[in-house]
Amino acid sequence: MGISMYEASVGVFIPFLDNLSGLLDHADAYADSRNIDSAILLGMRLHPGMYNLAQQVGEANRHAVIACALLSGHVPLTVPTAEPDLAELKRRITAACEFLRGLPRGGGRRRR
Repeated sequence: MGISMYEASVGVFIPFLDNLSGLLDHADAYADSRNIDSAILLGMRLHPGMYNLAQQVGEANRHAVIACALLSGHVPLTVPTAEPDLAELKRRITAACEFLRGLPRGGGRRRR
């Protein structure tokens, strides 16, 4: 028995995005416990050449949506370009997961 493209894409990205949302909860709790503005955490980088945390989360979200949309032949979800805070990043992850769950399991439309 094989694995469907839906299971190989949506089935992988949903748990990944759910875990990412949970990590943002931990970041928020950490910021609150240390009386740190969460915007400082979102602007931090692990290495000077890397995106900051907010951009890393945005890219993870974008990659999941675009990959699954292209595989299913659907138009990807659009995301606002405004600089997000932690709550907005979590809303974007929720919207991406809803979009992914709404994609057809049978492969979607075919492109020619």
